[in-house]
Amino acid sequence: MLFNYRRREGSLSTIAWNGAGHLPLAAYRVAKHRDAYRAHLIDVFLRQDEETGELLRQNDEIERYIATELEPAVMSHREELAALRSRLASTTPKAVEDAIPSQAAERIRELETTLGAVSAEVTALRTSRSWRLTGPLREVYGWWIRRRGSE
Repeated sequence: MLFNYRRREGSLSTIAWNGAGHLPLAAYRVAKHRDAYRAHLIDVFLRQDEETGELLRQNDEIERYIATELEPAVMSHREELAALRSRLASTTPKAVEDAIPSQAAERIRELETTLGAVSAEVTALRTSRSWRLTGPLREVYGWWIRRRGSE
């Protein structure tokens, strides 16, 4: 996809969009195409509002997925792992050998692997560029939801 070409830290497009040069470039573009902006300004605002709303909906879905699926799964696996470790610690080595140790050890490895994968997914999600970029939108959306709820 060529849209993301050169979208990296320090690239011209990144500096032009996020850097100090953004406002002067935007002012120049508006001045150069003043009539077109005047004719289509409402359409531009509506489109931006639509895109912002879609980003907020997607972030809300991601946050709900984290809160309702990932975090409870991580907690459940941690509790199960702690219970298994506690049971293993309270048994004698001979009892562990007699109680099919390979199955218990395999289950512990499975739980640790799943816990690691889910934890990594949550961390990757929360440290992703889209998560950081849309942070202000989530705050505005949260404020808006709280305000609507108080009315």
